[in-house]
Amino acid sequence: MKVTPCVGCGYCCVQAMCVVGSHYFGTTVERCPYLIWIKDKYRCKLVVDRLVNPKELYIGDGCSSSLFNDWRTEVKQR
Repeated sequence: MKVTPCVGCGYCCVQAMCVVGSHYFGTTVERCPYLIWIKDKYRCKLVVDRLVNPKELYIGDGCSSSLFNDWRTEVKQR
């Protein structure tokens, strides 16, 4: 599987909520409330507030969805 650098487009978090988000919000919410837009990219509020280590959520490990992710080419608030 090809992994490309993360650009902060939010695609991964919108497609599948992480374990931590699911713990707090279940599967009934359409989008994780912890996914926030800061300056020019999406970030996880739990990581920004230093409540969770980014490595626990695989943040920064890169995008394995680049083949099907057209959000990467235009990172914007959605």
